[in-house]
Amino acid sequence: MNLLGKRFLLTIFAVVALGSAAEAQTRWEPINQDLGITVYSKEFPGTDIIGFKGVIDIDAPPRKVLHVIVDNKHKMEWVKSLKKTVILQRVSDFEQVIYQAFKMPMVVSDRDIVIRGKVTRNKKTGWLYVKTTSETHPKAPSTIGVRAQIVRSNFTLIPISGGKKTRVILETLGDPKGWIPNWLTNSLQKDWPIESLDSLRKQVKKDYYKLFPLPPDEEELKALAKKNKKTGTRINAKDEESKDNPKKPAIKPKKPVEPRKDS
Repeated sequence: MNLLGKRFLLTIFAVVALGSAAEAQTRWEPINQDLGITVYSKEFPGTDIIGFKGVIDIDAPPRKVLHVIVDNKHKMEWVKSLKKTVILQRVSDFEQVIYQAFKMPMVVSDRDIVIRGKVTRNKKTGWLYVKTTSETHPKAPSTIGVRAQIVRSNFTLIPISGGKKTRVILETLGDPKGWIPNWLTNSLQKDWPIESLDSLRKQVKKDYYKLFPLPPDEEELKALAKKNKKTGTRINAKDEESKDNPKKPAIKPKKPVEPRKDS
């Protein structure tokens, strides 16, 4: 496999992954800056693969940027090498399980992933979060080559300039699997945030992106999950959608009055 093929493979998995890992004691260290994007790296415990982070300011409100990230219909327009993306399970408007497949150069086996993505927010700060991690799912097809793993892929969208612009922070820790050694993965993945975030910045300018509905508050969901765990009640994800726009109860139609019969 030539170096171009290796780089091609290792740079595509950072952005798709629409979870969390225990953090090491090290800090995010800046390693590169280009096109208004700053790139950082960080070591995580339990793996030799290094995590990477990219930061960019985008001239669009957070909810519009969020629409680009969660929109499955147009994802192939800006996610590199993505040839198929299918929603396996829609838990709610703010949580879904997705299968995605990627076309590789001839010298590299095709890759695919199965990921669960959740969208939440912090009501106090206005920050939006998209957290994604790999998982198994009964509806997932067999792999087309090698199934990659997304340990951690998080978007944080911070309103700036009075909410007219967004500071986007993308953190990822992923393993393309296969034969590639971790030291080579680390060497080649350090450049992916610039390409991924630059594509996001261009995509958000397209007309079909609107303000995405506000997701549920993260702390409220945690409190509700804790409460239901004690009572044994299962959380209905759709019931926990944003309370800013509560649905009106359905009005049952009245039964028609039967005409009176003359005796």
